[in-house]
Amino acid sequence: MMNIGKIIRKIRMEKGISQLSLGLAINNDASYISRVENNKKEPSLKTLVKIAHVLEIEPSELVKEILEAH
Repeated sequence: MMNIGKIIRKIRMEKGISQLSLGLAINNDASYISRVENNKKEPSLKTLVKIAHVLEIEPSELVKEILEAH
């Protein structure tokens, strides 16, 4: 089953973006992204929107990926 962290990791890796780059782009760090991707931290809606922007996708794409995985 896909969760938001796995989806973020999948898209981030497809785009060739490091955890550090993504973390810095959202005013955070690589360890934060790691915790999100490993389902140890649940990002706020505001943070999800920032992550989507950096990944160059619409925030709704993250939700769509989750819904399609179920």
